[in-house]
Amino acid sequence: MLKPARKPLTFDEYLAGMPSWPEGIRYELIGGELFLMTGGTPDHDLIKGNIYLIMRRLFPNCYVTAGDANLRAECLTEENGYFPDCMVVCDSTGKKDFYYGNPLVIVEIGSPGTQYLDRAKKKQDYMQLPSLRLYLMIDSTRNQMTGVYRQSSNTWEEFRCSGESTFHLPLIAGLPEMVFTAAEIYEKTAVHLR
Repeated sequence: MLKPARKPLTFDEYLAGMPSWPEGIRYELIGGELFLMTGGTPDHDLIKGNIYLIMRRLFPNCYVTAGDANLRAECLTEENGYFPDCMVVCDSTGKKDFYYGNPLVIVEIGSPGTQYLDRAKKKQDYMQLPSLRLYLMIDSTRNQMTGVYRQSSNTWEEFRCSGESTFHLPLIAGLPEMVFTAAEIYEKTAVHLR
């Protein structure tokens, strides 16, 4: 017997259900459905912490999160709830009681199990956020970073940095100059820098 299709969850229903989640369990809301977040590797966690410290240095007057903050991604056809590995929100109206909106920068640390989602669905959803200027995807298994940034003409430009000792990100309107080393990103991880 076929089961009736479930009605997709709204973002408000998603938020209302959060208090009932078991401790340490988080779900992302994608297209009205809940998806259990899996735990990351120790290297993934170290990279996330390193990126958090870099972003705090670059954006001292903003809210910088490290993976436990929910993002309301209002897209053209749906509202999704994501937990980016790191996010920078400089607009004080972007901080809500149970989530953030209006991110300036979003960083995802990619692993073999999440790279497709990070590079496809999340990337497309994030690029619809009017406030977003930069989306970085950092590989947790090798010295590589890719990303997209919004140009002044409101178009997106992609870039890739691989095997470099220092990452010089493109100059992006509204953001400080962003230069940091692979050693900072991958400190204490098993990722080979050369």
